[in-house]
Amino acid sequence: MWKNTGLKGMLRTMDQAGVRREFPNLYLELFVEKAGSHKILFGTDLHWFDPHYYIGAILSADISDEARRDIFYRNGEQILSKFQWLMAI
Repeated sequence: MWKNTGLKGMLRTMDQAGVRREFPNLYLELFVEKAGSHKILFGTDLHWFDPHYYIGAILSADISDEARRDIFYRNGEQILSKFQWLMAI
């Protein structure tokens, strides 16, 4: 994904400029704007951090409620729907 978007270098530059400290949701908002919320899936695999922080980051981001629904629910549902036996559980 990163090779074709040109975002990798830009994100590194923003980190170096300290932009991320001032705008903590910048990456999420930029990803939603450039790639679309249908390509972002919420996950909580980092067990040593409180997931409430990341939930709050998405809730407080400057994105639409529809984008939040995609990230929190719809995208996961779409992936899991490919496994019909799993949806029956």
